[in-house]
Amino acid sequence: MFNVFLIFEFLRRCSFGYTMANSEYNVIPSSSKHNFRCGVCEKGFSRRGDLKRHHLTHENDPNLKYPYHCEICKKGFTQSGNLRQHMLCHEQNPILKYRFECELCHKRFTAKTSLRRHKFTHEQRDPSTHAFQCVVCEQGFTRRDNLTQHMLLHESNPSRRYPFECDVCQKRFTRKGDIKWHVLTHESNPILRYSFLCIVCGRGFTQRGHVMQHMLAHERNPALRFKFECDLCNKRFTAKTSLRKHILMLHKSSLNSQ
Repeated sequence: MFNVFLIFEFLRRCSFGYTMANSEYNVIPSSSKHNFRCGVCEKGFSRRGDLKRHHLTHENDPNLKYPYHCEICKKGFTQSGNLRQHMLCHEQNPILKYRFECELCHKRFTAKTSLRRHKFTHEQRDPSTHAFQCVVCEQGFTRRDNLTQHMLLHESNPSRRYPFECDVCQKRFTRKGDIKWHVLTHESNPILRYSFLCIVCGRGFTQRGHVMQHMLAHERNPALRFKFECDLCNKRFTAKTSLRKHILMLHKSSLNSQ
């Protein structure tokens, strides 16, 4: 004998989208792309796995919120993929640590997404290659998220321009990544605060970019240590920002005369 109730329930779920949050089903029309909705904040997701990961943002127990822990520095993560990416900061073999190489300039990266973003720097500055354009100043961008970030510059409402607020000091930021690094300034545990370590001297840093910049101090090859060269006087620098400051301070008059 078939269970009539189970058959009815199966047909109902085929006709409507449904969500599960806190063991409750919330029926929503199947035309919606977000069939899985959080029972706490009602944010919608198209996949059950995304909703499951999102639920961790509402979890107060650190052991449940961060189930994946680094065996070296004990830092916790919500996803196993984030832990695997973090483990690269402890990797001493450069070939294993920076697996993704740009075929144009041979610069190496730890993540494929970082390499993909880097490749845009080799794109020609032709406006026609910028598929996303600002409606205010007409500046072009190759990625939608870059345009979205840029549009905040034209936002007059402070709460919209700086949507991310620090829970400790109430300082506000335009990007989630900026507040992520800022929160570390309130971290009292040095292992968590300085999670990126120099494999040569052991000095800790809050950001991966800072430790990569610091590593140049241990580089013996001048061509690798001083990668940025001034086209006007051939002086070389370790950072692009240092080269930019040098040009503005010493060669500004030369640039204006060109």
